[in-house]
This record gives sequence, C-alpha cells and structure tokens, in this order.
Amino acid sequence: MHRAQDPLLLPTVPPPAPATHPLRDRALIAIFVVLLPLMALFDPLRGAAIEWEQRHAAEWPAWPEIAAPKKFAADFERAFGDRFGARSVLIVGQHYVLADIFGISPVANVMIGRDGWLYWKGEDAHSLDRNYRGTIPIPDSEIDAFLAEAKRRHEYLSSRGIAYLVVVVPEKYTIYPEFLPSWVKPAPTPTPLARAMARLKADGTVPYVDLRPLLLEAKARERVYYKTDSHWNLAGASYGYAAIMRELDKQMPGRFATIAPAVRPPYTPGVDFYWGDLARALGIPFRNHEEDYVPFVKVIMDPVGLGLRAKQVDRGKVPGAEIYEMPRPDAPRLLAYRDSMMIPLVPSLSENFSRSVYLSARQLDPATIDRERPDVVIDETVERGLGSLAAAPMLAR
Repeated sequence: MHRAQDPLLLPTVPPPAPATHPLRDRALIAIFVVLLPLMALFDPLRGAAIEWEQRHAAEWPAWPEIAAPKKFAADFERAFGDRFGARSVLIVGQHYVLADIFGISPVANVMIGRDGWLYWKGEDAHSLDRNYRGTIPIPDSEIDAFLAEAKRRHEYLSSRGIAYLVVVVPEKYTIYPEFLPSWVKPAPTPTPLARAMARLKADGTVPYVDLRPLLLEAKARERVYYKTDSHWNLAGASYGYAAIMRELDKQMPGRFATIAPAVRPPYTPGVDFYWGDLARALGIPFRNHEEDYVPFVKVIMDPVGLGLRAKQVDRGKVPGAEIYEMPRPDAPRLLAYRDSMMIPLVPSLSENFSRSVYLSARQLDPATIDRERPDVVIDETVERGLGSLAAAPMLAR
C-alpha cells in the first residue's frame, strides 16, 4: 500500500515552455538589433547633454594610437558615448527621476534648494563647505595673503596716481540662505568673506565695497539673484553698480560730471523668462524657468534703444578682454580685473568712462597699466574667489 506523499514536500515543477518561446526570444533580439542603430543615430536633442555639461565632445582617437589597445579602446568608448544619439534623452530621463522624484541633484556642483532655488557649490563642489558651512576651514593665513596682495596693488597704483577698488560679490547662499535645504547650517564662526571685510575695514588703507548689507536690504524690495542661476541678476547688479560709483566718486572727486543711472529694462509679463546656468546644468530641458523681472538679455539685444552710448570696440580681437569706448575724452579711464559676476555691471559702468577695459584675469601686470593708462583699477571677484588674488600676485616691473 502506497503512502500518500505530502505535496508540500515535493519540488515545484514549472509548466513546460510554450511552443512560441523561442520565437519570442528571436523577436526581442531582432527588435533590439533594429533599435540599437536607431538609438545610436537618432538624436532628438542634438547632443544637448554635452552643452549642459559645459564641455566639448571627446575626440576620436587617432589610428596610430591603436598600438596601445587599452588607451585606444577607452578613448574610442568616450568619443562614441558622446556621439551616441540617445545619450541626451537617456540622461534627461535619469536626471528627471533623480531631481523630480527623489529630490536629489544629478550634478555634484548644483544643490537643489527650496521653492525652486538652485545653488552653485563651486567648481570643486566644496565652495558651500568652505564659505558658508565652515566644514572646510579657511586658515587666517589665506585672509592675510588676500589683504597683503590688495595692499600691494593699492600701494603700486597709488604711487602712479591711479585709484583702486576691491569689490567682492557675495555668493547666492550668503544673501539667500533661507532657501538652502533645511539640513544646511551656517558656520558658528565668521565666514571667510566676513573675515576679509573685517580685515579691510580694520586696516583702513585699501578702498573696498562691502555689498552684503546693501544686497540683504535690497532683497526685501525685489529679487537680487536668479533662482536658477549662479549669478546675481541685473537688479542686484544695479545696487552693486550704485555702490561702486559712490565709492569711486569719493576717490576721484570732480572726475565724473554726472553718474549714469543703472540700466533697468522693462519687464513684460508672460514674455520675460530666464533659464539659468544651474537649471541647464541639471540637464532637464525647460525645468526651473523663472520670471526675469529685470531682463539683462534686452540690454544685450538693444543697448542703443535703452539709451546706452558706450560701444564695444574690440569684438573679441583681444583674448580675454572686452573694451568699450565713449565719445567723452574728458571722462576717466577704467581697467577692471573681473570674473563673470561683473558681466551685468559692464553696460552701466562703461557709460561713465572714456575707455573701459575688462580683463578676465587675476594677475595685475604693470605692462598693462603702462599700455592702458587707467585712472582707476577695479579688482572684482566672487566670494569663492577670494583666494585668487593672492594666488596670482602682481607681476614685478
């Protein structure tokens, strides 16, 4: 007599595969083979990801490099990946999921704040840690070096009868900390910028403009930084411009017959929008647009219509420089060492000088002073670039 077996003790036997099983696999393989070249060739976003990443596509390796197969293969893979048609679409999908579903920034240098605000964490992704949170301490020696270089430049220029002004533009998180993620806390000690401004004030020899109080007050009236960009907007720059010209007027009494008003184009509701560099860096098209209440693009497109008279005369002929001239030979001459924060200052500043030279450089060169014969030199830098002044000391004669 057979004993009944407990069915729970028997292994589960799957049903036999349907007769169509091999056909299904072949169909899937065929679809993949057809779609792969289409995905490689069809690029609906036209390689936009490379632009968002702010770089050039990797170059194809030269055939002689095939002698080193490992390097050749790696270079070929990078070049092919940058030109893979569906790359931008796949990246958009991944970035959308990370940013909109999980609230995580897909880009190491960009922090997603609250209420649509985005923050730049610096070229090495540690600017916030150094200049706001204080988790990467900045030693006093760096502040000392900044002050020493500023004094050196001021003394040299003063000996030649040239005015000098230091301008440090605060980072967005210094002016709008309330929109940072809730876990981001300020350092319990003064920031490097606060220490630098305190040292300049205590020393009392180097002219400077401290923009923090001005911008903190102005933000109660209007937005002074872009939500989606790493820069201040034209409204913020207009307050900075007014402060700069007030200080220059003190240093150069009687040199400015009049001070040009800050240019502020009108806002057209429903038309003037802005998609900043941080939004573009996220790699999600048309996400994080914001109203552009003081649209700088209108200054670029129609300076004459806005009453601006200064003309750019170099048009890219001098690498790293922009040169503007005004039909006012009696007006002083300006030389400015700048970064991108000065871009919205340029149109208004240039209206006050017969010649304005803006250099994307840090190192003050006496040969440039001899050539340009400025009446005033401005050293402008963004907050995270405080150390760049000492890192590029003035050249000796």
